[in-house]
Amino acid sequence: MRTSDRDETLHPRRGMVALSVMDSKIRAQMQSDVEMTQERFCMAMTARLPTMEDETLERYFGALSKLVEKLEDDDKTLGQVLNETMAEVATLVMQEMQRGS
Repeated sequence: MRTSDRDETLHPRRGMVALSVMDSKIRAQMQSDVEMTQERFCMAMTARLPTMEDETLERYFGALSKLVEKLEDDDKTLGQVLNETMAEVATLVMQEMQRGS
């Protein structure tokens, strides 16, 4: 990989430089797309909250809380967060799938 092919950006939470082979314009667009999708996710879930059954709401809060707590830990990579979260919420996901909700 040539140096000119890499986009060096400052990691916003750790102050570290992250290397990317993605063009800076494409990366900026991708980040914008991610932010827009996150907003859509929040809007969709907010709309569903009033109609969720109590047990479903409780499981969703448990899974979401664990995920956010891990994401706030600057020492964990996204891969570590996903691995740990999947292991912890697998039971909750199976319960919800069995309920057919």
